[in-house]
Amino acid sequence: MENRKKKCGIVTFHSSHNYGSVLQAYAMVRVMQKMGLDAELIDFRHPRTTDMYEWRLWSTYKNWKWNLRELVLRGLFSFGKKREQVFSDFIENVLKKSKRVKDKNDIPDIYDT
Repeated sequence: MENRKKKCGIVTFHSSHNYGSVLQAYAMVRVMQKMGLDAELIDFRHPRTTDMYEWRLWSTYKNWKWNLRELVLRGLFSFGKKREQVFSDFIENVLKKSKRVKDKNDIPDIYDT
């Protein structure tokens, strides 16, 4: 009988730059690792959702009032680019991920669960 850890691939929305999704992804991997699984996030990023979270001056996803508010706040406090960089660094350097996958058919067949 084999004595290897089961490889577990987790599909979740981990690349958005907000605390909820990033911490949920981190916690899920850690809990599964503590359960004895070789867990990692499947780095599935659909192009349509990936660009929603990139820092930009004007968003096509929001109305003009939201854009104006963000423009003023970012100009006054200039938190946008720094915040994005902090999230990007955490996602790239701390979260255990597979190679990037852009289509569900490209997910490698290496996972047991």
